[in-house]
Amino acid sequence: SHSTDHYRMNRCTEAELSTQIVENRDFLKDLLKTEIEHFAIPFGKREDYSKEIIVKIYASGHKFIYSTNVIPFETMEITKINFLFPRIGVLNHTPEELMFFVNRTFLKKYNL
Repeated sequence: SHSTDHYRMNRCTEAELSTQIVENRDFLKDLLKTEIEHFAIPFGKREDYSKEIIVKIYASGHKFIYSTNVIPFETMEITKINFLFPRIGVLNHTPEELMFFVNRTFLKKYNL
């Protein structure tokens, strides 16, 4: 799930936020005939969401939330509630650049 209209979630009213999350989830659920547990935050940057938005996404039934932020984490954190999975956009990157993006999440000592 990704939202109905790809709005910046931090700019939505409470009602718009609910609509963006729930309508898209329900549309995909009806289309695919399966529960929708994954949600990728539109734009995915820190300024595009808040703790309250994350709580609302989890409350809607999503179990896995993805952000484009480099989010350093310990392996055990994956089992915690409110964990954001880091994701990367696959564009026209060289293999070396792609490997950097994949590995930079694990470089928690560095703020890249």
